[in-house]
Amino acid sequence: KQNGIYGIEEQDPIISLAIVNMIFRGDGKTNMIEGNCFNKWLTAKSENGKIKAEYLDNNKESRIRPITKVMINPPFSQERKEFEFIEQALDQMQDGGVLFSILPIGILVKQGGFIQWREEMLKKNTLLSVVTFPTDLFYPVGTHTLGIYIKRGIPHGKNQKVLWVKVDKDGFIKVKGKRLPHQKEEDQLKEIADLVRDFIKDQTIKVKNKEEFTKVEKIDF
Repeated sequence: KQNGIYGIEEQDPIISLAIVNMIFRGDGKTNMIEGNCFNKWLTAKSENGKIKAEYLDNNKESRIRPITKVMINPPFSQERKEFEFIEQALDQMQDGGVLFSILPIGILVKQGGFIQWREEMLKKNTLLSVVTFPTDLFYPVGTHTLGIYIKRGIPHGKNQKVLWVKVDKDGFIKVKGKRLPHQKEEDQLKEIADLVRDFIKDQTIKVKNKEEFTKVEKIDF
């Protein structure tokens, strides 16, 4: 974890907070950098017999893509579309790597350029799972969100099954304008954590379909 975590953030206060957080946790701080993620690329390198990565300021096609897992929360409603951040992250990854991203629900249902992106994404990658989150997850921000898991570099087959999950409750309630944990509130995120983890590793496992909660189903192309 000292050398394997990499992150790019453009806003000064956020990158400062991220670096301090990583220092307190004892990992990854040296690889958190300030900058525009669309102007940075990573390439693998060997150092003292260990595989690491280094940042490049230009996209050299000869680079070796080093990243195996990505967790990303793209900014919403910016000049660039959220899926552009996903594409940039996928371009840093090895084939077979897994990406998780939080997105507005509209990314998976809107037409126009959004459906074109979905079609192109599925030609090159596999959609493993979609988890719809509670409407108030990012309260007071009103955007309804979901999480998607994508396996990089393996085209999505017509018979490839996807785990669909709809989470309505996460153990929090709104009290005087704040979301606070509540013992009597169900936490469906904990309930599905093991299932999602197991399915990401092996899409052949048996999953019990529960109405309005979990379902394994192919994409209607």
